[in-house]
Amino acid sequence: MLVSVFSRSYTSVSKRGVRLIHNLPTRCPISLSYENLTPKTVTAGDISSSPNAPVIFIHGLFGSKQNFKSVGKSLSRALVAPSYAVDLRNHGLSPHARPFTYEAMARDVVSLLETELQTTKGENIKFTVVGHSMGAKVAMLVSLLSPHLVDKLVVVDNSPVGARLGLSFDQNLKAMQEVEKAKIPSSRKTWRQEAEAIIAKYEKDPNVRMFLMANLSNKPLSIDSPIDFNDGNVHFRLPVNYFGHGSDGLLNLVGDWPAEAVAGSKFTRGTLVLKAKHSTFVNDETLKDFETYFPGYSYEEFDSGHWLITEKPKQFMESVAAFVQG
Repeated sequence: MLVSVFSRSYTSVSKRGVRLIHNLPTRCPISLSYENLTPKTVTAGDISSSPNAPVIFIHGLFGSKQNFKSVGKSLSRALVAPSYAVDLRNHGLSPHARPFTYEAMARDVVSLLETELQTTKGENIKFTVVGHSMGAKVAMLVSLLSPHLVDKLVVVDNSPVGARLGLSFDQNLKAMQEVEKAKIPSSRKTWRQEAEAIIAKYEKDPNVRMFLMANLSNKPLSIDSPIDFNDGNVHFRLPVNYFGHGSDGLLNLVGDWPAEAVAGSKFTRGTLVLKAKHSTFVNDETLKDFETYFPGYSYEEFDSGHWLITEKPKQFMESVAAFVQG
């Protein structure tokens, strides 16, 4: 049942200095924005004779479906299978809504897989589900809650455990909130430079700045949200002033893992875990937790940081293709 409840609006500051504004609607599930990344060269006839399942990509925190455009098309060609990328709630062009929990995000994805991406043949299509970071946890939860929809699972640099969110995410959030506070006119020719200069005060890595800037738009946005995207200023597609670590902040549960919701559940089909060598999201201790939920999983380490797909796109594509076809 679709619930629509608006909480009262107020402003506060969390202990970590992140500004909070609370008046998002509460709805679950929601209709997610997604994109078909299948190249035109991959024809319907080719797909019908291919043994490989369609692929759906799920992004991480502050990401969007745009993160997978290039690698999604490449993987689609390699597998001769459809490829899709989704915007999770409060990201990209998907609605802004509470709750911002893994269970809610997983149920949004399940709803998409069961409706929009199914055929009329009456049989559920199974998907290869690929998730990075926050999206990896969503992907794991989808496979555990609705295994009938998942053929194979690819977990990119995250683990099925609760862990505190790194302070770098807070810095990135504060940077985006300061851009919103600056009210940069969308008609100003220097809007992009002004915004990036603000972000640079908080984030020194140019690749991360580019990643954050990909969420910024100087055009009116058609997003189901209480935010006024037509006020003449640039805006992030993310509801950045609604994120935070206070008692009602949207980031409060991003480091969580809903163990109770999946207690006793196992996904027994193929699972590939891709670990970034220069990241702490997957380690020797958390690998033990994978065996609890994903017995017989396979594992591969990349000589990269947390942004594994961006840093090693060719290796990523080849590893996933070999896993799916194996």
